[in-house]
Amino acid sequence: MPTPRLLLPYIETQQAQKEVTHAEGLNRLDALVMTTVQARMVSVPPASPVDGQLYLLPVSPAPTGDWVNQAGKVAQRLGNVWRFHTPFAGWTVWVMDEQAAYTYTGTTWIQTTAKSTDPVALPSYTLATLPAALPAGRLIFVTNTAAGARVVYSDGTKWRLISTDALIN
Repeated sequence: MPTPRLLLPYIETQQAQKEVTHAEGLNRLDALVMTTVQARMVSVPPASPVDGQLYLLPVSPAPTGDWVNQAGKVAQRLGNVWRFHTPFAGWTVWVMDEQAAYTYTGTTWIQTTAKSTDPVALPSYTLATLPAALPAGRLIFVTNTAAGARVVYSDGTKWRLISTDALIN
């Protein structure tokens, strides 16, 4: 029985080969946490895939080859095979070839940020004027926090602060 959301496998009491279950959980986390895909409109698997690479498979054109019948899923290359992950509502991925983020609504992927090459002016609010935190993945400035103006993102339910400490080298 896996975890309800990320479908991570539990290690059971008296289970043989616990390392296999643990490795499977780590591989799923590697794909599902801070997901970065190479592309989202590629329907043919690459000729020389790199271990660990991810692709967001399109619905149209329908995926072919090793990706047949996997439309709309995230394909993960691991150990010379493709593994497929079904998205859930609110899942956000960064698409490398577009330099943009997409969020899954439960039925489709929508672009949730401007491309990084586009000039972007984030909307600015005060704590008193914050809008609803929908859709998930939305970014805004909040101007009257204790730390001054801060970028926050929506998880689909609440606004969350983004730590910039990790972004400074």
